[in-house]
Amino acid sequence: MAQDADSCDPIGTILIQVHEDLYQLKEKLTNFPLEEKGEALNIQNLETAIKRTEMGLRIHIEKYLNVVNHNVLTTPVNDDNLYSPHTSSWLLPAVIDQKSFVFPLESEGKLWQTQRQHGTFPHAFPKIKQKIGLNVKIMQDPENIHHRAAVNANYGISLPYINQRKACVKVQKLIKGSTIANLTVPPTSHRTDPYFTPIPVPQADARKGILSMIERGLIPPTARITFQNPPIIPRAAPLHNLDEAHKIPTAGYSLPVRQNIDDFNIRQNMQLGRLCDILDANVSVIYICSHQMNDELLLYYNKILSLQAAVKSGNLEDRSDLQDRFKIITPEAINIFPKHHMCLATYLMYSPKAIKRIKNLIQGKQAYIVSGLLHRDDLAVADMLNIPILGPEPEIAHLYSSKSGSKWVFDSADVPVPPGVYGIYRHQQMLEQLGQLVIDHLEIQRWLFKMDYEFGGNGTAFCDIPSHLECYDWFLKERSRYGYEDWRKKWAQEPALVKISEELAGILAQHAQPVNEKRFPTWRKFLQTFLSQGGTMEAYPPVESVTNLTVDMLIEPNGEIRVLSTGDQLHAEGPFISSGTTMPQTSVDPQVLTSLCLKIGNACKMRNVVGYFSVDLVTFIDPSTMGQQVWATGLSLSYSDQLALTQLTLYLTDGHLDCSFSTLKVPCFVPKKEKKMSCLNALSVPSPATSRYAVMTTQLKHDNLSLVFHYVFLQMCKAHGIGYDIEERQGTVFILYEHLKRNKLGMLTIGEDLQGVLMTFARNLFIIHQEISAPNMQGETNFKTAIDDIEAILGVTEENKIRFEEELKQSKDDKNLSKPDK
Repeated sequence: MAQDADSCDPIGTILIQVHEDLYQLKEKLTNFPLEEKGEALNIQNLETAIKRTEMGLRIHIEKYLNVVNHNVLTTPVNDDNLYSPHTSSWLLPAVIDQKSFVFPLESEGKLWQTQRQHGTFPHAFPKIKQKIGLNVKIMQDPENIHHRAAVNANYGISLPYINQRKACVKVQKLIKGSTIANLTVPPTSHRTDPYFTPIPVPQADARKGILSMIERGLIPPTARITFQNPPIIPRAAPLHNLDEAHKIPTAGYSLPVRQNIDDFNIRQNMQLGRLCDILDANVSVIYICSHQMNDELLLYYNKILSLQAAVKSGNLEDRSDLQDRFKIITPEAINIFPKHHMCLATYLMYSPKAIKRIKNLIQGKQAYIVSGLLHRDDLAVADMLNIPILGPEPEIAHLYSSKSGSKWVFDSADVPVPPGVYGIYRHQQMLEQLGQLVIDHLEIQRWLFKMDYEFGGNGTAFCDIPSHLECYDWFLKERSRYGYEDWRKKWAQEPALVKISEELAGILAQHAQPVNEKRFPTWRKFLQTFLSQGGTMEAYPPVESVTNLTVDMLIEPNGEIRVLSTGDQLHAEGPFISSGTTMPQTSVDPQVLTSLCLKIGNACKMRNVVGYFSVDLVTFIDPSTMGQQVWATGLSLSYSDQLALTQLTLYLTDGHLDCSFSTLKVPCFVPKKEKKMSCLNALSVPSPATSRYAVMTTQLKHDNLSLVFHYVFLQMCKAHGIGYDIEERQGTVFILYEHLKRNKLGMLTIGEDLQGVLMTFARNLFIIHQEISAPNMQGETNFKTAIDDIEAILGVTEENKIRFEEELKQSKDDKNLSKPDK
């Protein structure tokens, strides 16, 4: 029954509380011992009791008004939201027509007369609205002349007459209406019909702000707004004067891309080398991990990071505990949404416990976020933590990280790029422009097709078009007949374009090969996704020997552009998938490479890019000129795996990487005996330095690794001499991602010369494969292909070494022959 009553009369719960307060007042008056003592009623005590009741009434009334009105009574109500289905915890609608709450101004005789109400509210609710205004007005004023009568009529309580009354204070009336001046609102027709001419916006309306004008329809909600003077002016801040670096290695790709990445959370945990930013004494690191780390893994990384002082001294006993300098936090939402392919920033956004812990860690400190490929949820996390992000807007990051977007940057930077076209969205457009490219560049044998928003070769296909063209020989004869200059003219190419247009579609359907055949088993399936995303077509170098490079850069908030790392790529799984790098790069003149990359950096800076980014390039010997050619092929506005492993290399060697000379120098270790030499001799001899090279990868995988626990794996490697020597500052370190599957890992090998470190890297892979495999259980792995790729590189290295020695010997002989006989 109570439930039924509540559903019919939602104000009942409040009136019950009022009844209880008045009942207590009645009891006090009834029990007042007036006759026994023969004393007159003490007006002061009575007024005190009434004030307490009045205060209680006002509290309840204010609660009700807050719920009913939801906002100040003077604020106009939007009729569209008048009948919102949302209800309050008191079973009252959150928004109520305020017309029913205009307090009556009728004479005393009409105060209790009901008024006819109109509306679509439930049947019982208008009866409440008819009286609530008057009840509120009278109940909140005990000195009102109708107060005693109203209490007696409704609750049967006869309050005593009080002759001593306070001076009447005029109560300010509540008036419904707007508290702001009238603002321009266009007619509905102007808001819905795009063909109406926009009405002019007065200066007074413009001062109210963009959001106000959008809400009033002066600016369409989907309009692209460009600020001549940005509302938020970036402020330069030196990075490493800050106390905390909050690192989210998020992979903020679109959902279709994330859904097609195997072990996506492992992919987001491949940059544990970021922890080594604590090498700067002014920096502490909070690393957001996509997997829950067990004690074994935490101990492993604690030991690696404790080597900082030992590396500098060469004495293992100098290790120091640096756990207070870094924290590894796993968002709790990862366990709640294990199969949703969310980026790491989204997991963190839905993890209040992790957010609270981070807030406690950075409280009172200056901090900033270093993300991966930025996602819009990175902005939400930054807003929750109230700290800045070192990076561009997510939309800018995705735009210029796309294959087409990177071409815009390269064109404005005026750097060499492969012949090609970008922004392809239609099949006919693709065929026409591809035919023109082939005719213009008959020397190119292989053409690449790259989707805009894929990465790591997943969205790449290739086709050796000339080898399948029936009319290719005729094209060559025609070009020879016209000559190179006339062949570029449209009238000379027209017959060739007609012929190639008849063959291209069939050649692509039969001979184009997607790199990721598991995801795109046919050209048709690849083409469908390619046209939906958009993409580029570009030439592959017309030679067999090609080297790909990756260069990591940073645009500081103050505008300074720096080159942080350079590396030559390894390709264990084909020429279009990078599986690691050798650092520093040795394939291009470092001065030429630095100059080219700084041009790209300035072009990015002009497009409001800030933070970390990497550039992909390709170099080869052009057969037409026999000179070295360098093409810029890709841009990624994110923190790269190579940079994370470079940080780990510098941490373990106490080295200095000079990208302008492509050298990694480490201080030479001085044995203890030599340290005892006199101070004079020690000061007179400068500390020698020696070179180092590193081979690094985050992409190693072997199914049989999951059969071996990490501590067993490390003991096995130690037994075979695979480890790191802090005195020599060379050796091998592993990057372990998670403790459940354990089928993927990273490896960093450091050595004195490039050829030697490549051989050590390949030897390590061979030993590990032999130890964890059996003849009948080889497992799916890329160890073998990585070894084959390194052996090919070593063959080229050895060939180059022999050729260099022969050229050096020939030059000496020529010098000897040129000397006159004495």
